[in-house]
Amino acid sequence: MAGITRFEDIEAWKTARQLTNAVYDHTNQQGFSRDFGLPVNSPAVFLP
Repeated sequence: MAGITRFEDIEAWKTARQLTNAVYDHTNQQGFSRDFGLPVNSPAVFLP
């Protein structure tokens, strides 16, 4: 039985990587980013 020697061997990581790439590809299209005005350069957390 082969063990996991690298995190890249984990199936969940591989699937998450594919999902991340698909989301990035779709949101990187000109129409999507223009229509939704994604705040790419703004911070994720608002600190008053």
